[in-house]
Amino acid sequence: MRPGIFSFLNAVKPLYELVAFSSETKEFSDVILNEIEKNKKFFDFKLYKDHCTLYKNRFVKDITKLGRDIRKIIVVDDDENNFVLNKENGIKISPYYGDDEDNGRLSSNKRKDNALLELKKILIMIYKDNYDDIREALKDYDELIKMKVTME
Repeated sequence: MRPGIFSFLNAVKPLYELVAFSSETKEFSDVILNEIEKNKKFFDFKLYKDHCTLYKNRFVKDITKLGRDIRKIIVVDDDENNFVLNKENGIKISPYYGDDEDNGRLSSNKRKDNALLELKKILIMIYKDNYDDIREALKDYDELIKMKVTME
């Protein structure tokens, strides 16, 4: 599990409707999602590869099909191609490849993964700012997101 996943979900669940949207199959995704939700239900809905849209020979997440006001939707993904149809609604989070610790010490070529901790702080700020259009919030917070969450 990515560090901070439960702190993140516990903090943002009261503020946002949470939808798990995977570009993988239901069978593959549910193994992970069921482990996350083992003790508490975080996700209001779960969407999978069969909910994705084929775009330029690739399955992408088209949030216009969610039946929600697009001005209120944020997509968080480590692959910008997954939200290519709705870039202005997306937050690119740095990829996570597993534990950052090597025998109790941080490896010299890795830094501690705190992307979800930082994203949690930003999403709470955005919620408190009460934007009419989330896309404006993401523009306003773009530099902070890139520095703290995307790590570009």
